[in-house]
Amino acid sequence: MKSRGRRGVGAVVTDRAGEISVRRPTRATLPRLTLYAHGEVVRAVRVVAAQDGVQAQEILRRAVRAYLRTRGHAFTDLSKGV
Repeated sequence: MKSRGRRGVGAVVTDRAGEISVRRPTRATLPRLTLYAHGEVVRAVRVVAAQDGVQAQEILRRAVRAYLRTRGHAFTDLSKGV
């Protein structure tokens, strides 16, 4: 599979069969953190997110910001570190 194009803008990809597709941009510049949780916990987060009209990731961001604030690290934007 060959890729051409600027990273983060959407790359045109050609597979072995010659099929061409476009990859969506990714957030490659931000490090990732994985949360392992029981299925019931994941389901509860998704239900609360749906009730609040936000993405499940926003529920987790809010929880991380609240916890870090209790430890003296107040961030308003986790992706920018401010």
